[in-house]
Amino acid sequence: METSQKVLVAIGTIAIVGIAAVGGKYLYSGDGTGTVHSSSSSTSGSSAPIASAPATTAAPTSVGNGTPSAPSSAAAPAPAPTPTPTPTPSGTSTASTSGYKDGQYTASQDYYVPGGDTNTVSVTLTVANGKISSVTANDQYGNGVSAYYVSSFESAVSGDAAGQSLSDYSPSRIGGASLTTEAFAQAIDTIRSQAAA
Repeated sequence: METSQKVLVAIGTIAIVGIAAVGGKYLYSGDGTGTVHSSSSSTSGSSAPIASAPATTAAPTSVGNGTPSAPSSAAAPAPAPTPTPTPTPSGTSTASTSGYKDGQYTASQDYYVPGGDTNTVSVTLTVANGKISSVTANDQYGNGVSAYYVSSFESAVSGDAAGQSLSDYSPSRIGGASLTTEAFAQAIDTIRSQAAA
């Protein structure tokens, strides 16, 4: 085999391994449909979503010569309801200069593990001046392999996250638990939305 053929074989092998790794990640971290399963709640700083009606316009009509004319009438979008301010619980301040409201937030995230089981990580995080001041994570799992990784994750998560900026924090394989860390990162994204000023 010539050198150029060896190079092409090596590049092809690397590409196949990379594609298999990405496919395997999705196989073991999701249900194959691309659906993310999550639920969340907030103990402070939540507000109701604002619904608005979709804007509609009338289709152009044609004048006798085939030239389109302006729509005869257009439906105006309904005005959006005015949000009602939610009182801030005592002992918590409003938004800090970081763009996040101080307070304690909770989010849960389901994730799939090898063997077809579904685990759930529940995260309680306290934000103060845009930083993570404390975090706890509790994981519900159903097998022994998960127990090993979850235990490592739960013992390391506080040391990894505490003191980090909420906006910049990006966890990576905490305690060696890559799937739990990925679900934890999704829960952190939910908390960022909850805490946004």
